[in-house]
Amino acid sequence: MSLSLARKAHKLYDLLDIIPEWYQAGTQRYLIHGRTLLNRNAVANGLTELEIDLSSSSLANNSNNHNHRYEDNDSDTSYKAGDHFVVYPRNADFIVDAYLNYLQVKPDASIITDDENNEGRASSYPHPKGLTVYETLSFCVDLGATPSPQFVRMMIANSKKNNRAAAVIQNYKDQVATPRRTTLDLALELEAQLSLEDVLYNLPPLQPRYYSIASSPLRTHNDTNTKDPVKTDRKSTLLLTYRSIRYLTSRGILRDGICTSYMDHLSPVVVGDCSNGSSMAGAIRSNPSFRLPSNPDTSVVMIAGGCGVAPVRSFLEERLLLHQQQGTQFGKALLFLGFRDMDDVVYVDLIEQCLSTNVLSTAHISSARNGVFRGNESTDTSVTPSSHSMISWTGGNVTDSLDNNSDLLWNHFQQGGHTYVCGGALSFGAALRAGIVSLIQKQGNMSVEDASNYLRKMVAEVRFAEDLSD
Repeated sequence: MSLSLARKAHKLYDLLDIIPEWYQAGTQRYLIHGRTLLNRNAVANGLTELEIDLSSSSLANNSNNHNHRYEDNDSDTSYKAGDHFVVYPRNADFIVDAYLNYLQVKPDASIITDDENNEGRASSYPHPKGLTVYETLSFCVDLGATPSPQFVRMMIANSKKNNRAAAVIQNYKDQVATPRRTTLDLALELEAQLSLEDVLYNLPPLQPRYYSIASSPLRTHNDTNTKDPVKTDRKSTLLLTYRSIRYLTSRGILRDGICTSYMDHLSPVVVGDCSNGSSMAGAIRSNPSFRLPSNPDTSVVMIAGGCGVAPVRSFLEERLLLHQQQGTQFGKALLFLGFRDMDDVVYVDLIEQCLSTNVLSTAHISSARNGVFRGNESTDTSVTPSSHSMISWTGGNVTDSLDNNSDLLWNHFQQGGHTYVCGGALSFGAALRAGIVSLIQKQGNMSVEDASNYLRKMVAEVRFAEDLSD
């Protein structure tokens, strides 16, 4: 690998104009319409709502590149409740600068790989070619990834601190993997000599992230001057609901999630001036296995925890707008939401509107850390729990709420209702599955094996759908 001076590095939001083939088909550039912290009372890491302007996807057509991905905006920006949105993040500038300083390379130097100088040689270069160092480190390399044992041994071989290096390699799990250390963190401690080539060939590509869409395609953008949660306007937008990832490692080092930190720093456009504000590269992905039943009379149960509220919100908004715009009447719908504490609760106004219009039959909101809901979304600081008496508020977790309503749920299962589970896969999803199998076992007087088979049958019949991720 070698470097040569190329175009000057400049601030970019994506690489769509430079190397569009690196992105998935259908990827476009979208302006950010708004960003709202939904939990004003949340102590830390509250849920955030990002509003993406779908009509701004035509900006991608303004580039000199006329790639086929951008030709059909109508199909690329259409979606259904339950679909996903792919976000292409980038590494924070201060992290990229830290790597540039440690590696002592110029950001505007162009990367030339060996296979470009030696025709016929198989390429092992894992990142897009034809980019500058700055572009590659910003958009293509996962600088937050934990170095592999092989890469750690390479750094140790070039370390000035042999006594410390021995302890690291002897206990890779506790010293590197568990605290999720980065290449730069470890290189600084070991005073290891690293080259740009070492970093590019040993760190994985930066992967896009998938988020459940939190809105209905029937909506248009929220009017912030009204309390109506589905007030419409002419501009078409899409909502993402996410939680900023920020935590202390076992070594006491503060870490931020790459994608959520990226979204936290996107600036909404100024009304009437699209030149001010951020854009992002993204794509809509169909999720056909996660759809509301085609028959509105079919009973529905929605179960979600934390960020899993996103696809539930899209379903609620879809049903409410169908009722408001087309007069659709729906069968029974039960909602079970779980949050870590009452200050983490969101979308209460929308839930209560669905309850008041019979779009939603009952709503149960539980909190692992018991407390009093203080009205996150209301501008009235005097809001009391009695103001939201249509909702059943409970302590404990979601599985407790399911147990307390086991008769209703069993009847729902037996009558062919559709059930949706949304949230984290490892903890929430696994616990919900176990809880539902236990409920089926008790209500149906079955063995564990028969109850598990009953659940598998519901999955096979597309009556039990999950949207889980970690």
